[in-house]
Amino acid sequence: MAGELAASGYRCVVYDQRGRGASIADAIDADHINLSASVADLEALREHLGLERLTLLAHSWGAMLAAAYVASHPERVERPVLVGPGPLFWDLPFLEAYDKRLTARAPGKPAVPAGGTPSAKEAREEKRRQAGGMIANPATWAERHKFFLYAASHPANEAEWELMLQNLEKTGFDVRDRLREWPGRAIVIQGQLDALGPEHARAVAATFRNGTLVLVSGASHYVWWDRPDEFYNAVERFMKSGS
Repeated sequence: MAGELAASGYRCVVYDQRGRGASIADAIDADHINLSASVADLEALREHLGLERLTLLAHSWGAMLAAAYVASHPERVERPVLVGPGPLFWDLPFLEAYDKRLTARAPGKPAVPAGGTPSAKEAREEKRRQAGGMIANPATWAERHKFFLYAASHPANEAEWELMLQNLEKTGFDVRDRLREWPGRAIVIQGQLDALGPEHARAVAATFRNGTLVLVSGASHYVWWDRPDEFYNAVERFMKSGS
């Protein structure tokens, strides 16, 4: 995605969150893996790059983090581009319903036995199966398998995500009020077939005073894989639109 946008003339900076990719966490525990630390990391990156303001393009959980950064550092954000964003507040019923919808939409039979405790292998296979519910375009299956086979082979990612979920619940994550006060422009791009549901995308966009929603037909959670032309056109239109 960064390569595509850079080809259009944008300066794109991609970073690994702490403990992931090439970024190292001092420890994988609640003191080091939490929302506050993640927001501070992003602010430290902005300072390191010497940027007065930045545009944040973020996907899924990353969009939740981007929203939290806007809430904490509103003067530092030019505009956020939130792609298939998770909820902007701790909403366990929504997350549970989303998981059920995703499981139902995934192709094939569940790899985890009903009522049983899955083995590590079964859990990985189920995660890969659920990936099918996040992709709508059969032409992207090759990329899907490469990506999710990679992701499923890194159990540290799962441990970090569990720690982050615990932190969001413990702290009562909710950035909606601060986002309603932010005067800037934001866009939410989501696939019409995303298990998150179009009503969720509408609610996220409506949270912003100047929020725009683009629902992409024939696309699921990974919009830029399913419908790349529509996705990049939406981003380009938004970036070139007035403040």
